[in-house]
Amino acid sequence: MKVFIVDDNFEMIQAMTLALEGSGHTVQSSVAGATAIPQISSFKPDILLTDLVMAELNGLELCRELREVRNLQDLRIIFVSSKSEPYWQEQRRKQGPSDIFKSRSISKSSRHASKAWQTHRV
Repeated sequence: MKVFIVDDNFEMIQAMTLALEGSGHTVQSSVAGATAIPQISSFKPDILLTDLVMAELNGLELCRELREVRNLQDLRIIFVSSKSEPYWQEQRRKQGPSDIFKSRSISKSSRHASKAWQTHRV
């Protein structure tokens, strides 16, 4: 599976990339939503993992813009975030039924992935 990650936290990108590539997936990434759109369009991923809160273009805005790109309208999107407040839940719901979101704290999994990444680097 081809996966594209957008997150302004480079360590999160590294941790997710390590886990995904270790499972046999092909991964590309960007640390900025604003510059990711042409990269995503060129890569044509099966799925996009994006943070919600980022500078310049947040995950919700990125999602809206991607829905305007002809070859990306059916792209499956997973929002990866620790934001679980009602405001963010409502904003995610507004993105439409083709978007996927699992409301779950990522603190435990990100610590585990970060630990795995640090172990892998050694």
